[in-house]
Amino acid sequence: MRAQDIPEAAEAADPSTSPERLGDIADAYPELHPILVLNPACPDDLRQWMRATTPEANEAWEDHLAAERAQREAASSQTGRQSQYRSASSNKKGRGRVGRWLVLGVVIISVIAVIRGCGSLVQQVLSSSGSDTSTSATPSVSPAPANAISASSASRFQSPTRNISCEIYDDRASCSIYARDYGDAGLEDCDGTYFSMEIRDSASPACGSEFATDGTAMTLEYGESVKSEGFACSSADDGMRCWNQSNGHGFKIAREGYSTF
Repeated sequence: MRAQDIPEAAEAADPSTSPERLGDIADAYPELHPILVLNPACPDDLRQWMRATTPEANEAWEDHLAAERAQREAASSQTGRQSQYRSASSNKKGRGRVGRWLVLGVVIISVIAVIRGCGSLVQQVLSSSGSDTSTSATPSVSPAPANAISASSASRFQSPTRNISCEIYDDRASCSIYARDYGDAGLEDCDGTYFSMEIRDSASPACGSEFATDGTAMTLEYGESVKSEGFACSSADDGMRCWNQSNGHGFKIAREGYSTF
């Protein structure tokens, strides 16, 4: 029987399945061993037993470790090159930047003073206007953290629990989540196995799409970030956050819920 034809396949891949239940599935369905070894909830002794008894399970685990190791080595190399470049550039431009920032600081303080002084007048004009007016939000630049990993070496990544998997490119960032409690929270959910979100100019659900869900993506540890030319994502213990660096719009996705900003 093929693994995808076994009803328990979803439980085998679900990180919320209890270790005891994973053991029962492993005993009953050797065909699911390659899926079970990749489940983060799988106990180490059970994983070692499946690797020793099922060649396909051992091969799946070795492929996963090799892919993760290769992506981390590439990310480390990229970060090292960027650090060397920043160090060389800062030695040449440091004093010039200090001068420019001092001038800019004086300008900003002056502008703030003017705005505060005119604030009451602006509020009165707006409140007394009898006609509807439309305003457009000014884009808020939100750059990636300075130590973010380059997407050129980590375009596919997942949370430490492997419940959230994401892709990031120059024109978008997207994530999918498997185990979730959106129905209990009263949130709109996708009908498929995964719930997905995507950010381009603005963030929205992407039902029907799956992003980096094959289990081979690099693990983005809590506190780490990834960036592309236009987008960035950060991993935290309360979920994954991705945003457009040029306008600050994005989304946050977690097991308990999701939001856009």
